[in-house]
Amino acid sequence: MSINEFVQDLLKFFGTRSIAELECSEEGDLLWQVHHQDGQTCPPAVKVPMTYQKLVAVPLPEAAAETVFSVGSLSLLGESMLETLLPEMRRLLGRNLWMTIETTDSRNRIWWERKFLAHGFRKHPLTPVLIPFEESAYQAQTQILIFEKIPETALVRHPLSLLEAERNLHMDMLREPGIRSDAHLARYALAREHIQTGAVILDAACGLGYGCAILAAGTDATRIVGLDCSDWAVEYARLHYASLDPRLEFHQGDVTQLKFLKDASVDLVVSFETLEHLPNPNLALREFARVLKPGGYFIGSVPNLWVDEQGRNPVPYHLHVYDFAQFHDQIGRWFKWCQLYRQNAGGGWKRPQPRQFVEVPALSPSTEDQRDAEWWLCVSQKPAGTPQSTPALSSGDEKRLSTKSSAPTATCATTVVLATNYLLWTPATRWMWETLAEELARQHCQLVLLSTTLPNPPLAFPISLHPYLLRDFARMFPNMVETEGLSASPADLHWLRADISRAEGGYDMQAALNGLAALRGYFKGILKKLQPGFLLIADNTLAQTALTHRMAWDVHLPVQIYERGLLPDTLMLESRGIQTWSDMRTHWLAQEMPATNPARFAEIQQYYLTRRPQKYPQPNSRTSAEELRHQLGVHGKKLIVFLGGGYEANGHGQNTTNYDRSFFTGYPTTKEALMAIWRLVSKRPNTAMVFKPHPLDPEPYAVAKLEGIPIVRDVNVHTLIEAADVVAAQYTTLQFEAVLFDKPVLLLARSAWWGRNATYEVDCPEMLETRLEEALEGHRWPEIRSQAQAFLCWIMDSFLIGAAPEVPTRRNLKDLAAYIARVAMDSRGMPPALQRWAETHAWIEAQRSHPIS
Repeated sequence: MSINEFVQDLLKFFGTRSIAELECSEEGDLLWQVHHQDGQTCPPAVKVPMTYQKLVAVPLPEAAAETVFSVGSLSLLGESMLETLLPEMRRLLGRNLWMTIETTDSRNRIWWERKFLAHGFRKHPLTPVLIPFEESAYQAQTQILIFEKIPETALVRHPLSLLEAERNLHMDMLREPGIRSDAHLARYALAREHIQTGAVILDAACGLGYGCAILAAGTDATRIVGLDCSDWAVEYARLHYASLDPRLEFHQGDVTQLKFLKDASVDLVVSFETLEHLPNPNLALREFARVLKPGGYFIGSVPNLWVDEQGRNPVPYHLHVYDFAQFHDQIGRWFKWCQLYRQNAGGGWKRPQPRQFVEVPALSPSTEDQRDAEWWLCVSQKPAGTPQSTPALSSGDEKRLSTKSSAPTATCATTVVLATNYLLWTPATRWMWETLAEELARQHCQLVLLSTTLPNPPLAFPISLHPYLLRDFARMFPNMVETEGLSASPADLHWLRADISRAEGGYDMQAALNGLAALRGYFKGILKKLQPGFLLIADNTLAQTALTHRMAWDVHLPVQIYERGLLPDTLMLESRGIQTWSDMRTHWLAQEMPATNPARFAEIQQYYLTRRPQKYPQPNSRTSAEELRHQLGVHGKKLIVFLGGGYEANGHGQNTTNYDRSFFTGYPTTKEALMAIWRLVSKRPNTAMVFKPHPLDPEPYAVAKLEGIPIVRDVNVHTLIEAADVVAAQYTTLQFEAVLFDKPVLLLARSAWWGRNATYEVDCPEMLETRLEEALEGHRWPEIRSQAQAFLCWIMDSFLIGAAPEVPTRRNLKDLAAYIARVAMDSRGMPPALQRWAETHAWIEAQRSHPIS
């Protein structure tokens, strides 16, 4: 292609009138060459000498050309010279910049993006149109970058430093470097394919407006409307984007109430990563269907199973956790499905995998898709035969769509049972809470649930949105930080550090202290106004649970910590502290264990081996244990499976008082235990080992990779246990499931198993080799197996609570409800529970930075 042809293509691509080339000569001069639109002879190039960290004054006016391009030569400049040149490039540029660069390991695409973003540029809205969303686009040595000059008034009003403070809720992805911002831009590029001449477009929950700019750039749309609930975001979008394109308009409002738009007036509605933020997404989808013309498109996306290893939602602003089935059903209620896309940004947010944005054939995602997709994206259509206005909903539908929960059955109850929930709203979770609420109502108690996500559809008892990490309390309830003040005891600081470690990349101690203050104000207010009779709080490794537990004790409120039980489909209660120090270990009356009952064990084993319930989300297995051994290359060898636990992963590390004495047996970290076994296995030619790390515990995982220890992550843990000859563990409930598969456990920690003669206990490093040999050879195995089976029956009959319809525990949720009602504080003579909750809920929403209506 000749230079004239290239120039004509750029003029057409940007829709521009003036264009110039900016290059660096081999002599070290800066060359400015104007190119004519009609291909006529160009004037001589302007040459400007450059010296080290200095650019001689450029004899050209500001915004000398609307579009500037540079083909590779800027890659030759050192960093200091680039820092000098970029402000001058911005001055000379009217709007559009096209760059070709040569990347290196130290100066890759992201490095270049950061440089330009820091000097008043943003990614051009046409970036996702030009640059494909593929792994190869980032790996190529020669890269094309296109930027747009940010208007001066907008840049002064909103520098990058100001955007940093808003990143948790609002991000301008055209001012963000890297692959994850590209993932957001790529969705708008797909939506552009459905824009026809004269189209009216709505971007619902548009954020900072960058998506509207992408939908407008180079298209024939006549009106692009952006709507967001944030006044700050709307002001930003108007200043940065509407100021450059009269077709763009931005409004502050609620996506569930689009009263400013007429029925059947919009051709395309886009709304990316919105539904999970809404208390009731159906209200928004109903409005989208109303304003769309028959035949119009709705294109939207949701995160797929954004949960941690425990199945809990780690994002405080996500009110729902979507999987494919829920997304498919919700969209299908209002629109006709056309296409389904799976998207992964790359970089291993869920697990290491390449970036991809691919259509799923026949709307039928594979098991691997459903597990590993980061986002689902729908292309759907309002059927052409749909009436101009969406029919009114029946009273029953209105009730189901309402954000208010319907009245509980315990309408006259005065005793409030206040509980917290961090579990994913799976069918099993819904069944558990619905059943407990019903059983409590029979005991004249009212359940009130504080949950990190909201169920959809709502349940028939009060549920309020509740933060997960401490920092999120300060963000959600900022006024409480000043009210309570900042203070922390040494014990508080341990829990603050544990909480910080739960966030990817951590966060600063000041944010944790602010969160601690907000947590105190939040719970003090709830306890004072609601006056619960019993507190049932979740997750004994979570900072807010430990801190709330202490506040409850201070006011003599009966409190229990519940946790998913040692076996799936069960719950367990802890009166204090970390699960390692469970009541099962510390209460002196809980040390006598009955003898084995073979019939009882067979009943329990039959349930679990037949149904295979899962405590945590994991891949469904179509591979037999023998096939897995073959895949692992261990055929003919004894296989040790080391299961990483969650104690360190949940932030309870070596800074804990008496850490090395708490429950470890000479191996105070997972890393040390892992390396000790690996050194022994390496000397045994007929023995192999694989390591399945806890996903929140990066250090032993990194060590395993460094030392060459085989690592397995994406396998069904039940199949992995079946494939093992010995299961090695410290602190993980999976060791209890090993008994069901008749596998010996090499125990390297003082867990609840300790002292039961039910495992091969390693009580000091010097005993590891002996105990490992005994486990592999089955020394005393009949006796140990019998004790292990007796132990399992004992915990099922004495400690665990059935949380599923047919799980074979001796006690179930009916028994739990009866216990709670029996020990709850006397609430007779108090106002009705629902009246107290209504007043408490109003107070919570008044304190919340983003009230939920």
